[in-house]
Formats: sequence, structure tokens, C-alpha cells
Amino acid sequence: MNHIIFGKVTAGYDVVQKIENAPADAQDKPVTPQKIIKAYLK
Repeated sequence: MNHIIFGKVTAGYDVVQKIENAPADAQDKPVTPQKIIKAYLK
């Protein structure tokens, strides 16, 4: 599944940074899957 998501982080930016800094392999794919469990639309 490849989906591009556009949005604005209004809270929890520390979580975004953790996802961004997750270890990646030589192809720049995360070593462990990164998932967003909950998201809210405003």
C-alpha cells in the first residue's frame, strides 16, 4: 500500500519525530513498520 497523506500536525509532534527518526534499511524503508493507529480530522 502506498498512499501519500497531506495534513498538519497540531499536537503530538514528538511522535512524528520518532517516526521520522526510525531506523531504515539501505533502501530507506523503515526496519520495523511505522503505523498511525489514530488520526483525527478537524
